[in-house]
Amino acid sequence: MGALICGIISLVLAILGFSIAPIWGAIVAIVLGIIAINMAKKAAADDGKAKAGKVLGIIGLILGIISLIVGIVVVVAAVALVGGLLGM
Repeated sequence: MGALICGIISLVLAILGFSIAPIWGAIVAIVLGIIAINMAKKAAADDGKAKAGKVLGIIGLILGIISLIVGIVVVVAAVALVGGLLGM
């Protein structure tokens, strides 16, 4: 039963992580997914939700890191453009 709960929480956090807190939500989803997979193996239960949460967590983490990098590049480019327009 604990594996099912961890798997569902992992899945929900992975989905919410895409919009609310991409990096932190994804990390928690991955950790809970791994815990749920291990618990399901010990109980010989289905681990589909746990695997889905882990995979979505990994995808969310990758997209969060890419978004962070793109955001930094955009800010640096905007500062450089404004500095160039002001003659600095």
